[in-house]
Amino acid sequence: MTRKELEDFLIFFSESTCGQFEFPCQSEALTEMRINVWYDYLKNYDKRLVFTAYKQLSVEKPGYIAKPGEIVKAILEMNKAEYPTPGQAWAMVMEKYNDFKQTPEYPGVILEAIQAVGGWRAIGDSSPGDTFFQNNFRRAYSEIVARCEKVGNYLPETKKLKQSQLRLESKDD
Repeated sequence: MTRKELEDFLIFFSESTCGQFEFPCQSEALTEMRINVWYDYLKNYDKRLVFTAYKQLSVEKPGYIAKPGEIVKAILEMNKAEYPTPGQAWAMVMEKYNDFKQTPEYPGVILEAIQAVGGWRAIGDSSPGDTFFQNNFRRAYSEIVARCEKVGNYLPETKKLKQSQLRLESKDD
């Protein structure tokens, strides 16, 4: 979102709140400060996403004035990745593993869970009814999904930093 788009959004926001949120402000310095604060939160998001998130918040909480952090949270909720359940992930792995004709392609979280339990060789060495191995896979998968969802709730700058920290932590283990 550009600064001009943000100014348009703040004018829209001001008009839609019936004067509860004042923009532009009476003071030029206050107007500039408000633009800078909102821009710092929303600069990484598309204009349409910001408007959609605000509209969603205004429908959920009529009369409530949204803060920039709440709009970011609503955007993140709208873009939240849908992960298969651990049981579905295990079924996908076994289905593709038993079909040797094609190379399996999985989402990154499933591949990470496969590596966490010892890789394809460990899967091949396990028996089809090995519930201990299945439970280890499911536990690893659930932990990886939880970590991805936690990191997904950060702002983009913080997300990059957190992901690099998580990679470093996993290499140390």
